[in-house]
Formats: sequence, C-alpha cells, structure tokens
Amino acid sequence: MKDTHSAGNENLGPYQVHSRREIVMLLRSIMDSRQLVRMVFNGGSEAIVTTILAVDSATNSVIVDCGQDDAQNQRVIESDNFSFETVLDRIRI
Repeated sequence: MKDTHSAGNENLGPYQVHSRREIVMLLRSIMDSRQLVRMVFNGGSEAIVTTILAVDSATNSVIVDCGQDDAQNQRVIESDNFSFETVLDRIRI
C-alpha cells in the first residue's frame, strides 16, 4: 500500500506491497486488530480517523466507518483520490 501524502516517502520502493494477497491479508489484520486508520482525501487537504469494518476480496472492496461530520463524509464520497495510513505491529502502513 502506498502512502503518497506523508513526508519522507522518497525511498519506500523496496517496502511497498504489490501482491493482492498480501494487501488483503494486511487489511484484514488491520480490521481484526481494530486499528485506527487515517484517511486522507480532498487533495490531501482533509483527513479523518476511521476503522476498517469489512474486507471483501471477491469484490475488491473495503468498507470503512464514516466520520462524525456529514458534510465531510460527503466530501469523501465526492473525492476522486484518497489514501489510508495506520500502524500495524509498530510498522507504518
């Protein structure tokens, strides 16, 4: 999973995960551990803290909890690009 909004990511190439199977496994681990996830959207100008509620590998879907602000949730829906970051086993993802 690629984090494009945080500083200092120039040399992450060797650490990026490209395997679909590994990505699904990481997402499920994040969900199972109820880890908080930072979702960045709206061109990187906004962020909310959320959790992963479900991972469906059959439909390539991830369902996340909504934010507390309805207007901000609408901006998430309207955003064409967003990213997520969290920490799992003391490793930033």
